[in-house]
Amino acid sequence: MGDFMTPNYESVDNLLKRGVNVAVFNGQLDLICNTLGVERWLIRLQWENRDEFLNSTKTSFSSPDQSQVWGFQKRFKNFQFFYILRAGHMVASDVPWPALEVVKMITGRA
Repeated sequence: MGDFMTPNYESVDNLLKRGVNVAVFNGQLDLICNTLGVERWLIRLQWENRDEFLNSTKTSFSSPDQSQVWGFQKRFKNFQFFYILRAGHMVASDVPWPALEVVKMITGRA
């Protein structure tokens, strides 16, 4: 209850500093945690590799037949960020197949 709508920079910074793999995903149409706000949140991280992450290349991921771009990802060392297209706050409900693909990429099964 006490963590509703509170930033968690320190928690994520602590995990990254300890070498824990961290993955964040965001639905492009999310009105609560909008993509621009999440990008601003990323800038506020104190992680020593933040700038390299921010300057890393954003790559797309697509449907298996490559007919539809499902989203974009950035990664550097132990941090990954996924922008998922056509999804709001409830990513898995809005776009289940792209959400499953993100889970596969996070777990190394893609």
